[in-house]
Amino acid sequence: MQNSNEQQPIISEVNDLQLGTSEDDHSIIAARVVDEEEESGKIKSYSDKNNYQEGNSSDIKQGAFMDLKLLSYNVFMRPIVKTNKSDYKDARLDELIIKMKEDNFDIICLQELFSTASNRLSKLLKEFSDFEHVHLSRNTWKLKPIDSGLVIMSRFQIVERDSFIFSQGSNIDGYTTKGVLSVLLDISKKDSQEKKYLLIFNTHTQANYDLKDESYWKIQQSQVSEMAIFIHRKMKQFSGVSALVCGDFNIDARNKPEWYNWMMDRLNEINNNEALEALKKQYPLDISPLQGSHISDEYTSIVKELSERKGESESKLSITDLVLEKQGNHPISFGDFIVENGTEKPREVILTNPETLITKERLDYIFLVESSLQIPTLSVQNCCIEPFFRPLEKITESMPCTQLSDHYAVSLSCTF
Repeated sequence: MQNSNEQQPIISEVNDLQLGTSEDDHSIIAARVVDEEEESGKIKSYSDKNNYQEGNSSDIKQGAFMDLKLLSYNVFMRPIVKTNKSDYKDARLDELIIKMKEDNFDIICLQELFSTASNRLSKLLKEFSDFEHVHLSRNTWKLKPIDSGLVIMSRFQIVERDSFIFSQGSNIDGYTTKGVLSVLLDISKKDSQEKKYLLIFNTHTQANYDLKDESYWKIQQSQVSEMAIFIHRKMKQFSGVSALVCGDFNIDARNKPEWYNWMMDRLNEINNNEALEALKKQYPLDISPLQGSHISDEYTSIVKELSERKGESESKLSITDLVLEKQGNHPISFGDFIVENGTEKPREVILTNPETLITKERLDYIFLVESSLQIPTLSVQNCCIEPFFRPLEKITESMPCTQLSDHYAVSLSCTF
């Protein structure tokens, strides 16, 4: 159990298809020191002309409002396998840790940071000791041999955590426990009488191992459908709370706009009771609480408070693609390019599969989900692509990567 006299981290280990774990379930306790000092951090936004415009995400003024920074990033650290000569996983992780610390994020959602046959996840958690609250999926070998690779790290207290595993997966993905993690965060200011909460979802859907094989798209459809049901369940459970849905959806908004539009339509079906009930029949999720799980008094009180918000449980939910809203286009987050002497060339060749060079895809997203009846409490300052390029002086023969992953990250700065 957690020592009430010490601030300590809670790390969730989900190893069951069932849902409803509480703060004390499957936890690992280790002392950590909270560093509350803030540092300024630069983020760069992408335009379709391959220009990266600098903007300071720490320019939000302090005062009556609280600023929050979130990162969503597929870090491309798969267990055992490699794409080309080397994935340089350990070297990239070392630099990624430094970079994420410099940018001083409050919430970090990572994809493809697998713990199977690797100590990289443990190393990252040790380095980010000021993130007291962590939710992840591991120790899943009884279900499948490879974990989900999903991690949520937060400076804010996790009041409730949940998860589920997709029912379908193909190729390597079929051996992983890919799905969705969710956390309810208490983002209230210290000593504030008014409690504020935020839901965070982190996901990674089926990869496209053959762009000509649409069977992968069929699996993605089932996964997005299950995700929509899960999001609706959590939004109903915590009525009136805003949510951020982050991750690598592997659905390309640039080259497959019809797939992107389908995804947005399916996510919006949580507002249509008839369509939602049909989805639930087609994709029956096991959403019962873990047997013997402990539900804290604080959790019970919060659920009661939020469930008593009259009318909001029946309100419409709006779903906003924040990058599209803030940038006005679908920027590339995978398979980028440069132009040399009038010829397009791949921007990155060390980590990217040769078959996906210059595919110019947008696969990575942050969605805002809000109730139509609630007073907006979240003001988005910026949401943009963060390429995480490596400085030219660091690119060497022994470490030739030009960026820290084959994907670009998505960063968000907002005010509550």
